[in-house]
Amino acid sequence: MNNQQEDTGTKTAELSVRRTKERIEEVTILRALAFLAVTLQHCIAEYIYRADILPADSIMLAMLFHFTRFGTPTFVFLSGLILFYNYSGKLDYRSFIRKRFGDIFVPFLWWTVIYWVAVDGVIGGKLAQPSAWIGIFPQLLVPTNGYHLWFIIMIFQFYLLFPLFSRAVAFFRDRLKRHPEGESFGRIAGVSALLGLAYLVLMWASYYRMPDWAASANGFWSAVISYRSSYFVMYFFTFCWAAFARSVSPDSGSLRSMRRGGRLRRSSGRIFGSVTMFCATRRSESICKFPLI
Repeated sequence: MNNQQEDTGTKTAELSVRRTKERIEEVTILRALAFLAVTLQHCIAEYIYRADILPADSIMLAMLFHFTRFGTPTFVFLSGLILFYNYSGKLDYRSFIRKRFGDIFVPFLWWTVIYWVAVDGVIGGKLAQPSAWIGIFPQLLVPTNGYHLWFIIMIFQFYLLFPLFSRAVAFFRDRLKRHPEGESFGRIAGVSALLGLAYLVLMWASYYRMPDWAASANGFWSAVISYRSSYFVMYFFTFCWAAFARSVSPDSGSLRSMRRGGRLRRSSGRIFGSVTMFCATRRSESICKFPLI
């Protein structure tokens, strides 16, 4: 009974802390833009690989497609930013994971089953074959039937690792407090540059080396490399940027603190954003090598 009361008290305290947080209107705007970008990507993808598209139209679609590639990284960034904003204090990990599991992972499980029944079960004729039902389990790792569910798999990995990120943010904030603002600016710019360069190397390897690695590998490792976008590593630096944006706030109190010190985030953000756009434009070259052009 006491443990139950303590758990209830912890949840109540956590909810009360979260209710006192101010609403970040900028997040709503960014989320809307990211949503439109992802929607436009899916609309363009319906036509970009068609063989009957004219070369000029294909090039224009490829350009539009890559100008909207900020959508998914933006969702990852916003997810991280909101997490660090809402859980800036002590984290009750059990309550945290239980909420995410019920709100996000359980619906993912249901939709994975529904997609398997619809695609493999009904269309593929495996519904009357109990021995084939085991095919549902690989879909929990690589959802090829409902391919868009990969985002749930990827973001849930960040939820599981969030305590580690939270401790890293607390450590980084403590280190910044020991130095004057001018020296902190140099450190922040340096860390931002390192993150951007690391991200550049990762994207370069993903686009120009990993496809060959997947073709030469066998079995398990080939699948791991081929479906690399489902793993948190590919968006690790985007989530780090959310932690970074939170850690350079002057204090851990309210929304006002996150809007101060903008010079630090804007300057380092230009470095990180430039690297991201460079990777996106380089990727467009590989798209234009397809026979449809």
